Amino acid sequence: MGGERILSNSLKNYFRPICLLALVAVSSLFSACAVQTVPDSMEEPPPLASVPQPPPEPPRPAPVQIVRASWYGPGFAGKHTSSGERFDPELLTAASTSIPMGSIVRLMNVDNGNMVEVRINDCGPFVSGRSLDLSHRAARELGMEREGVASVRLVSIHSPPDASPPCND
Repeated sequence: MGGERILSNSLKNYFRPICLLALVAVSSLFSACAVQTVPDSMEEPPPLASVPQPPPEPPRPAPVQIVRASWYGPGFAGKHTSSGERFDPELLTAASTSIPMGSIVRLMNVDNGNMVEVRINDCGPFVSGRSLDLSHRAARELGMEREGVASVRLVSIHSPPDASPPCND
């Protein structure tokens, strides 16, 4: 009977650490599966203004065209343009069938390099082979008053967001 007691104590001493280790493992497993609670208040997202924005695209160069331009004769002074305003030969304005009303274009006479900026306020010209009809002042500044017609380099500077469509649309 004494031998059984020694064997019983030996088994207890052997299995005790194993049982303890098993108990720790099982409790770890259950704690890992425990449900976590969601806090009552969530963190507010950052304001939209603080979110970094991608850099703006660099401006694209305006398309350049070479077109034929003429100028209005003196008989049009005071008459209504397509935009509704009266034609004034001393304003820097022009007529076009392909550029929206209210647009600003830069013109350069390809023969002499003279430059001017004009606002499109009328439809025209209605002569084959011509793209612009200029006010007398614009023609004078381009140095084409005497010839009446010139090839000009045209660059669009500004087209208002509410611009009327071109006359041929």
